[in-house]
Amino acid sequence: ALESAFHVLLGAGCRRVIAFDGDSPHVPAETLSRAFALLERHDLVVGPTADGGYYFVGATRAHRGLFDGGGIGTGNALHALLGRARTLGLCVALTEEWYDVDDRDDLARLAAELREAPSRAPRTAAWLAARREVR
Repeated sequence: ALESAFHVLLGAGCRRVIAFDGDSPHVPAETLSRAFALLERHDLVVGPTADGGYYFVGATRAHRGLFDGGGIGTGNALHALLGRARTLGLCVALTEEWYDVDDRDDLARLAAELREAPSRAPRTAAWLAARREVR
């Protein structure tokens, strides 16, 4: 699915494409801006997560086989992606590590952060604020 998304969007005239996971609604806009800037000088940019996955991947071209063999959030996804990128001879940049929301503790962390800075993900902050069970 990721390879197809890159193929379609880049084929439609986009110069740089970044796809990110659905369980990181709170990624700072500055991180994504830096990632787009890195794509001016790199073939691939990846945002790693602490659990071995990645929360986004960006490219300037669709690369056949780059996403074969695993999903974005699996435990060894980053290592596998970087290995395939190396095999394809791609120049890769990594951004800062971030976290995705995989379990109750991650959700509590996100809720606490968004109570302090709801503008980072306003709709997510509002949804979490309406649920007392998430603290």
